[in-house]
Amino acid sequence: MNISGAIALATKPPHEGLMSRPPVGTEVRLISKTMWRNIIGQSIFQLALLLVFDFTANQILRLEGSDTTIALNTFVFNIFVFRQALTVSFIAVYDAFADAFLLWNSF
Repeated sequence: MNISGAIALATKPPHEGLMSRPPVGTEVRLISKTMWRNIIGQSIFQLALLLVFDFTANQILRLEGSDTTIALNTFVFNIFVFRQALTVSFIAVYDAFADAFLLWNSF
């Protein structure tokens, strides 16, 4: 078993619809075009956000004093961390809504 399959089975138990599907061949892409679009779009957005705050945060936040570089670097790092955490939490919320929708439509 490959590592991604093991992680998928360890994090969430499979449902009956998934277990009744035929196996996927080895010639099928692991990352679809939609996934690539989302990955590239999120990367561009995050990179633009971090670059804007890294180069213009002094003017935007009106930082002054001797510790502005440390505060700016901390601020940019916190933006990066919160962006990652929000992305993960939005995925969890989406999964919860998708599970509730599937449960609601099964009756």
